[in-house]
Amino acid sequence: MEHPWRWWWGAYLAARGRGPLTKKDASERDNNPVRQQRPVAVAGEPTPRRNSPPSPRKNHQRSLVLGLDKEGVIGKPLMVKAINNQRRGTLPHRENSEVPANVDYDLWLGPAPHRPFNRNHFHSSWHWMWNYGTGDLGNDGVHQIDLGRWALGLKAPNTVSCSGAKLGSRGDAQETPDSMVVTWEYDDLLYVFEQRDFTPYRQQGHRLDNDNIIFGDKGYMMVDRDGYRVFYKNEAGPSLKSSWTDSPTHYQNFIDCIKSRQREELIADIEEGHYSALLCHLGNIAYRTGRRLEFDAEKEVFLNDEQANNLLGREYRKGYELPKV
Repeated sequence: MEHPWRWWWGAYLAARGRGPLTKKDASERDNNPVRQQRPVAVAGEPTPRRNSPPSPRKNHQRSLVLGLDKEGVIGKPLMVKAINNQRRGTLPHRENSEVPANVDYDLWLGPAPHRPFNRNHFHSSWHWMWNYGTGDLGNDGVHQIDLGRWALGLKAPNTVSCSGAKLGSRGDAQETPDSMVVTWEYDDLLYVFEQRDFTPYRQQGHRLDNDNIIFGDKGYMMVDRDGYRVFYKNEAGPSLKSSWTDSPTHYQNFIDCIKSRQREELIADIEEGHYSALLCHLGNIAYRTGRRLEFDAEKEVFLNDEQANNLLGREYRKGYELPKV
């Protein structure tokens, strides 16, 4: 069962010289803010204490994109669009109730503020509550965000802005938006994320529900979990369709690096996961403040915005403070 504080346990292990293999992109599903996330991403340098979240499937996709990018197939990439398109159910309003038997509710709450038990703040539903989750931007959207960012070597942006709303979930109990458009601005590239959680259909021309589109000055590339397609003004370019299958390579690399303690041998370091999770947190902060925010990529703080900077960190409940690294 997924739990909002699994990343906390990863930090706990990393702080003690262990090597946790994180399931997802370094806190993307957990509302663990940037200030607490960054120290763990660089803990133990140069000794590898963990492997990063990008999966074998993402490694395969990234190699495809990098290969085409180096060949200049679409020219210079100037915009990336990550798309998260699906149908989510609504969350009914529920009264507080008794804690289920055999549940250690204090432990389950972890660093979050204590509150009476409510099914909407428990398994699965916690994704849509700000005390625990990041909405679908950091739940499912991070998979698409991670691919485009990682493939093109992007790190922290210069600015972030976001428009969002509860459209398909209007009037229900969830706190996070079901629809968002986030824009991260880099020196010579725009990265755009589109989220629609009310759509039971895929977009015309898309093979799957969710994918990435990389726009260059010569053509554009559509990348999904089964391959890619390239398009030019009047013709189609190279393409590949190959259903993804799992591979032991990624997991074996993790085990090998735990044994060798050679961080440079990692297929992908945890810091890659940090940057993908960072984009999700920045997008949510832009939504919650309602402003276009300038970001200092080196210091990882917002410029001249105290409210936004306060959302980069959180107060952990006594007894569940983040381990010092």
